Amino acid sequence: MYNFDKVKILVVDDEELLREILVETFTMHGADVDAAEGGNQAFEKIKATHYDIVITDVRMPNGDGIALLTQINAMDRSTKPKLFVCSAYSDLTEQKLKDYNILKLFNKPFDLEQLLADVSKLMA
Repeated sequence: MYNFDKVKILVVDDEELLREILVETFTMHGADVDAAEGGNQAFEKIKATHYDIVITDVRMPNGDGIALLTQINAMDRSTKPKLFVCSAYSDLTEQKLKDYNILKLFNKPFDLEQLLADVSKLMA
Protein backbone atom coordinates (compact mmCIF):
# COMPACT_ATOMS: atom_id res chain seq x y z
CA MET A 1 0.00 0.00 0.00
CA TYR A 2 2.78 2.45 0.91
CA ASN A 3 5.94 2.74 -1.12
CA PHE A 4 9.01 4.21 0.50
CA ASP A 5 11.49 2.82 -2.05
CA LYS A 6 14.64 4.93 -2.26
CA VAL A 7 13.63 6.83 0.90
CA LYS A 8 16.27 7.04 3.64
CA ILE A 9 14.77 7.41 7.13
CA LEU A 10 16.32 7.96 10.55
CA VAL A 11 14.19 6.96 13.56
CA VAL A 12 15.27 8.60 16.83
CA ASP A 13 13.68 7.41 20.07
CA ASP A 14 14.95 6.24 23.45
CA GLU A 15 12.16 3.64 23.65
CA GLU A 16 13.77 0.55 22.11
CA LEU A 17 10.51 -1.24 21.29
CA LEU A 18 9.02 1.77 19.52
CA ARG A 19 12.27 2.31 17.61
CA GLU A 20 12.23 -1.33 16.46
CA ILE A 21 8.57 -1.17 15.42
CA LEU A 22 9.11 1.97 13.34
CA VAL A 23 12.28 0.60 11.72
CA GLU A 24 10.56 -2.70 10.85
CA THR A 25 7.40 -1.03 9.58
CA PHE A 26 9.12 1.44 7.26
CA THR A 27 11.57 -1.25 6.10
CA MET A 28 8.62 -3.49 5.16
CA HIS A 29 7.41 -0.67 2.92
CA GLY A 30 10.75 -0.36 1.12
CA ALA A 31 12.55 2.35 3.08
CA ASP A 32 16.22 2.23 4.02
CA VAL A 33 16.01 2.87 7.78
CA ASP A 34 18.60 3.66 10.45
CA ALA A 35 17.95 4.20 14.14
CA ALA A 36 19.43 6.18 17.01
CA GLU A 37 18.53 6.14 20.70
CA GLY A 38 19.17 9.84 21.31
CA GLY A 39 19.77 13.17 19.65
CA ASN A 40 23.56 13.11 20.00
CA GLN A 41 23.89 9.76 18.20
CA ALA A 42 21.32 10.87 15.63
CA PHE A 43 23.16 14.07 14.76
CA GLU A 44 26.41 12.15 14.20
CA LYS A 45 24.54 9.91 11.74
CA ILE A 46 22.95 12.93 10.03
CA LYS A 47 26.35 14.59 9.55
CA ALA A 48 27.68 11.40 7.91
CA THR A 49 24.65 10.38 5.83
CA HIS A 50 21.85 12.08 3.90
CA TYR A 51 18.38 11.25 5.22
CA ASP A 52 15.15 12.15 3.48
CA ILE A 53 13.15 11.89 6.69
CA VAL A 54 13.92 12.13 10.41
CA ILE A 55 11.27 10.88 12.83
CA THR A 56 12.25 11.88 16.35
CA ASP A 57 11.00 11.87 19.89
CA VAL A 58 11.32 15.10 21.88
CA ARG A 59 12.24 14.05 25.40
CA MET A 60 15.23 11.72 25.41
CA PRO A 61 18.44 11.35 27.38
CA ASN A 62 21.67 11.72 25.41
CA GLY A 63 20.45 14.66 23.37
CA ASP A 64 16.81 15.70 23.29
CA GLY A 65 14.75 16.17 20.17
CA ILE A 66 14.65 19.97 20.38
CA ALA A 67 18.46 20.17 20.39
CA LEU A 68 18.51 17.75 17.44
CA LEU A 69 15.97 19.82 15.48
CA THR A 70 17.97 22.99 16.19
CA GLN A 71 21.17 21.33 14.92
CA ILE A 72 19.48 20.02 11.77
CA ASN A 73 17.97 23.42 10.97
CA ALA A 74 21.36 25.11 11.48
CA MET A 75 23.09 22.78 9.01
CA ASP A 76 24.51 24.33 5.88
CA ARG A 77 23.08 21.79 3.49
CA SER A 78 20.98 22.34 0.41
CA THR A 79 18.74 19.34 1.11
CA LYS A 80 17.77 18.90 4.72
CA PRO A 81 15.62 16.00 5.88
CA LYS A 82 11.90 16.38 6.32
CA LEU A 83 11.16 16.41 10.04
CA PHE A 84 8.43 14.51 11.86
CA VAL A 85 8.08 14.43 15.65
CA CYS A 86 6.47 11.85 17.92
CA SER A 87 5.92 12.96 21.50
CA ALA A 88 3.87 12.06 24.55
CA TYR A 89 4.11 15.68 25.72
CA SER A 90 2.61 18.86 24.37
CA ASP A 91 5.94 20.74 24.44
CA LEU A 92 5.52 22.11 20.95
CA THR A 93 3.18 24.94 20.06
CA GLU A 94 2.03 25.56 16.50
CA GLN A 95 4.62 28.36 16.27
CA LYS A 96 7.43 26.06 17.42
CA LEU A 97 6.40 23.47 14.83
CA LYS A 98 6.86 26.15 12.16
CA ASP A 99 10.09 27.47 13.71
CA TYR A 100 11.66 23.99 13.67
CA ASN A 101 10.30 23.13 10.19
CA ILE A 102 8.37 20.15 11.56
CA LEU A 103 5.93 18.80 8.99
CA LYS A 104 3.77 16.87 11.46
CA LEU A 105 3.53 16.16 15.17
CA PHE A 106 2.29 12.72 16.20
CA ASN A 107 1.11 12.44 19.80
CA LYS A 108 2.08 9.23 21.58
CA PRO A 109 0.52 6.80 21.57
CA PHE A 110 -0.11 7.23 17.86
CA ASP A 111 -1.80 5.08 15.25
CA LEU A 112 0.95 3.45 13.16
CA GLU A 113 -1.27 3.30 10.09
CA GLN A 114 -1.98 7.03 10.40
CA LEU A 115 1.76 7.74 10.73
CA LEU A 116 2.46 5.81 7.52
CA ALA A 117 -0.38 7.56 5.68
CA ASP A 118 0.66 11.04 6.80
CA VAL A 119 4.36 10.53 6.06
CA SER A 120 3.50 9.09 2.64
CA LYS A 121 1.18 12.01 1.85
CA LEU A 122 3.68 14.64 3.00
CA MET A 123 6.49 12.99 1.01
CA ALA A 124 4.47 13.04 -2.23
